[in-house]
Amino acid sequence: MELIRVHVVRAVYSIWSGQGKHADLWSIYNRVRDTLFMDPDFKKEWIPPSKRTVDRRVNEAADPRFADPTPIVAVKAGLYIPNPVNFDGRARVLLDALVA
Repeated sequence: MELIRVHVVRAVYSIWSGQGKHADLWSIYNRVRDTLFMDPDFKKEWIPPSKRTVDRRVNEAADPRFADPTPIVAVKAGLYIPNPVNFDGRARVLLDALVA
């Protein structure tokens, strides 16, 4: 499950970095599905994660019980961005604007 959570965080950062906008659950799932199989830690005999499994890992990545500060935050239900506290300067201002 930790491996999927890592890919979830990477997907959110990648979507924000490439498109400058929040990531919705379908975009995160598609990105995780596409990148997970290329990870050398992903075992070939593992069953691909369902969308529900990936959605749960998204919620965990935005939950302070799993990391403090969280790597991602929910803008609203189903929309996520990198956590602004992990940035400085212009990137933080842009992320804070998306949260507001």
